[in-house]
Amino acid sequence: SNEREVYEMFPFLTKKQCRFWYSLDPGAEGGYMRFKKLVEDYHESIGKKLIMDDGIEQFVEQKKVLLDAKQEVTKRNMTKDGIVVKRVIHAEPRGERTEDWTDIDELIEATKEIKKQIKNMEEKDVFKKPDDVLLSDSYPLIRQFYNRFFPIKLTLTVLAGMIYRESGEPVDYDDFRADAHGYIVGLSSTLKELEKNKDLDRTKKISTGLPLPRPSLPANANEEQIKEVMKWESSKERFLEQYIGPTTKQWNRKNKDPNSDGIFAGALNSMGLVSITEDSDGRLKINLTKKGAEFYDIPNEILDNFPDIRLGKHKPISSDESIFLMKYVIRNKPFQLEKQLVDSTHDTLIEAGDGLVFGSDLDDDYEEVLKEFAEQIGEKNKERFWKESRQATMGRLSEMGLVNWMIYSKKLEERLKIEDSRPEKYGKSCFVLNESMKNNW
Repeated sequence: SNEREVYEMFPFLTKKQCRFWYSLDPGAEGGYMRFKKLVEDYHESIGKKLIMDDGIEQFVEQKKVLLDAKQEVTKRNMTKDGIVVKRVIHAEPRGERTEDWTDIDELIEATKEIKKQIKNMEEKDVFKKPDDVLLSDSYPLIRQFYNRFFPIKLTLTVLAGMIYRESGEPVDYDDFRADAHGYIVGLSSTLKELEKNKDLDRTKKISTGLPLPRPSLPANANEEQIKEVMKWESSKERFLEQYIGPTTKQWNRKNKDPNSDGIFAGALNSMGLVSITEDSDGRLKINLTKKGAEFYDIPNEILDNFPDIRLGKHKPISSDESIFLMKYVIRNKPFQLEKQLVDSTHDTLIEAGDGLVFGSDLDDDYEEVLKEFAEQIGEKNKERFWKESRQATMGRLSEMGLVNWMIYSKKLEERLKIEDSRPEKYGKSCFVLNESMKNNW
């Protein structure tokens, strides 16, 4: 009787429970599969057919894909003598070795198959926003700290990999937050090393906005070393809070405040790329939205060519990604003021023709768009507010390839054959419209 009850209950196990059971003794002759055969025989004996989607076939395929990716990365890093060379990350500024990172090679290697499965999930409406989703930020500007889109593409890549391993189920928010930082630090260090070797100026750097590895802290650390680690911790949390969102602890504390606005902050949620829900026990879950899955699916030149990245040729945001971001993020709710800034910038660049437009030239335009909003939010230093807004917006437009960003110098005057020298502008940012991308606005 007890055995029959277990057989009857078996089809009601969740996919997660089935995968866990299977993983304890994997394989066709493992404990889970042998028991499943007994259940099938039982249902057949009473004239029924066992109908259940335990996800094991997909789970086995996922394991194979991830193992193949690992083997491919190992083969790529193997010398002729059969020695596997592991990448070592060094932290700035003193260059000590650090372990505070995760090798992103295997995740990127598996991305082609992961994208295929995420696409299938999207078509099956897996990423439909749930009714109990936490509120997103209604701030009408893309906040100044989100000064690049590439970090967002990276975080979605990590999230998609975790969702793939969970067969489309929402993943634990805290786990994602920790994993995302580890992966991003690994790639950030690679990019910064490439940029250092190329001696790129700030207008061409891809690593802008990405976190650094943690500096080492020896047992006999001096005051300067301790300050560096504390500074890194602050920088790490700022990146995670701004791009991903607050910690669960911070959210729970905010949620207990009777005057709380109930908004779950962070770039991913404010741009509608993820949905975040809260369990009855206070645990947070995160999943892609349809918009997030679509943005993730668009090819990215840096990730698709990793580790053979060619700075200058491979762009952090492709033309297709640029079109998507302009249509579904910048020109979409809640970013009404961001849209006005972008339109104003476009008009100024068009009016200038082939002439250079300096950041200070744009500040008057930004003041015109933002002055009323600055009053509403009680901004004290208004001049700094629109200057920083301009810097963030122009950084994103440059990353999207819509404008060419240059640092004005004597050398630039000579290259562009500018006759009227302006030494007072040396070292200042200037911009021109990228004609080849003019249809992406």
